[in-house]
Amino acid sequence: MGKNLFSCFEKYKDSNDIAIYYKNKKINYKDFYENVLKLATFLERVGVKKGDIVTLVLPNIPQCVYSLYAINVIGSVVNILHPLTKFNTILENMDILNSKYVILLETLYQDNINFFKDKDCDKYFIFVNPFSEDGFLKSFLFHFKYKKPKINNNVTLLDLFKHCNPKDLRENNIDDIEIKNINPIIVEDNNSEYDFRKDFRNFKLNFDIDNIENNLDYNIDNYLNSNNYSENNNDYTKISNNTSIIIHSGGTTGEPKIIELSDESINNLAENLNLDIMKEGPKNKSVLSVLPIFHCFGLCVGVHGFLYNKGAIYLMSKFNVDEVINGINKNKINSIIGIPSMFKKILEHDKFKSCNIENMHECFMGADASNLDIIRRFNEFTIGKKSNLLLCEGYGLSETCSVISVNTAKNYKIGSVGKPFSTVSVKIIDENGIELGRNKIGEIYIAGNTLMNRYFKDQKSTEDVFTMIDNVKYIKTGDIGYLDKDGFLFIKGRKKRVYKISGVSIYPKDVENIALSFTKYIKEASLEYFGSPKPHMILYLIKNENNKIDNNELIKKITDAIKEKTIKYNWPEKIIFLKEFPKTKLGKIDHNKLTKE
Repeated sequence: MGKNLFSCFEKYKDSNDIAIYYKNKKINYKDFYENVLKLATFLERVGVKKGDIVTLVLPNIPQCVYSLYAINVIGSVVNILHPLTKFNTILENMDILNSKYVILLETLYQDNINFFKDKDCDKYFIFVNPFSEDGFLKSFLFHFKYKKPKINNNVTLLDLFKHCNPKDLRENNIDDIEIKNINPIIVEDNNSEYDFRKDFRNFKLNFDIDNIENNLDYNIDNYLNSNNYSENNNDYTKISNNTSIIIHSGGTTGEPKIIELSDESINNLAENLNLDIMKEGPKNKSVLSVLPIFHCFGLCVGVHGFLYNKGAIYLMSKFNVDEVINGINKNKINSIIGIPSMFKKILEHDKFKSCNIENMHECFMGADASNLDIIRRFNEFTIGKKSNLLLCEGYGLSETCSVISVNTAKNYKIGSVGKPFSTVSVKIIDENGIELGRNKIGEIYIAGNTLMNRYFKDQKSTEDVFTMIDNVKYIKTGDIGYLDKDGFLFIKGRKKRVYKISGVSIYPKDVENIALSFTKYIKEASLEYFGSPKPHMILYLIKNENNKIDNNELIKKITDAIKEKTIKYNWPEKIIFLKEFPKTKLGKIDHNKLTKE
């Protein structure tokens, strides 16, 4: 029987090595381990049980990571949503999954205050102050802008008890507590005193301590500061191949899917990082963890992949280039995993030119359409600095716990997404289900030790996406590509986005990459197919801000480049500039909406 996600940290539980960097805070493995177990004990007392689905709607802050693993410790399932998900959408999603518990930011309380007055609600809300890890002053000032949640049968805020021991509160009636024994809290920034006792008196009237076990909604932040947690390895180290994480994705068909992942597959992905990707492995390195954990790349690589291997994660809730460069210079960021737009911003930032890049070991790019121009420019810059650092593009799916193939310092070929991991098998299959040879274009099939369990309550889609070849289970990715003679994988585009004109296959990515090579002018590109009045292509473009080039001049430049590099069937009938593209909830271009507008 394999290990769950959290039990992998058992061997690090007494280590003083850094596990998490967050702003100016450092959290070592010992404190990280203890905080997770404190929170797990808290969630059990709230009522969370093994097998329950707990919805997690937090940005990349320490409480998010603690929550992820605490839910896993109990044997519950984590349902991860985008931190900006609208409140009504959160509720709808919880109904679909029959999730009764949700961990979310206090900011959502104020705009939905009437909802929380409903005593008949069947859901339980655990609110997190996003500034509780930033020190008392910021945490306190936060409530001047956002209303503090009031306690009822569905909402409980324990923030005022942060510096008390919850065990003591449970052992005594609230009226018997000696208020005079609670010291004022000192605000370190200016040494002024905040009278905790005054708010304690006001607050106690709203909270029935005798019924604390029945009050199913608490505030996480306070419990993390208590000493009331338990450690029970017999309970916490069992399950491995049951579903433990639920991720929301576009699916291999482009339709929204709910994906079930297991501890075993996610842990195997972490092992693959150590075996195949990183020079000397992630141990003792720190990765920029800014991709949200609702995204499989951010979760499986940017958080668990490094912590599993005793690396550190540099949490950032919102991408900030200045903070990234500062983190690199202070040797707090040694690796970056990101999307093309992130690397574009880093590359174009003035401070990056003098950045201490010798502190950097790896940069991996994926999760979005590639941009070869960014890769070339990045590599030219680092080579000019006499550095061996390369921007390495990779490829993967949520259905495979993210990355299955990536360029490395040892095996690198620009334009490709590298070689598949040693634990992964990739086949290229034609429309008749026949395996193709090298340099032949077809659909990419993937087998390996990181495959998803299934699509949630969608047996048909699950059966459609899996296939058996020689008694081995493969996922049909819906992506088109080929393996070259050296075993490097090249992606040509989505199967549903491969079109035919006069019998010739058109791969939109080829034309889009040409347009995107005009980095100075073009931010995004999408080539779309229209079947009437006759089959033709239209290229939609988003220009960079503050771009003063005449549209007709730019159209000529791009058209000339397309005609020079592709055959005539790829040429767009016209080029249209838009202010923005319609996007899916995952931030990808919504091609259906784009072609209908």
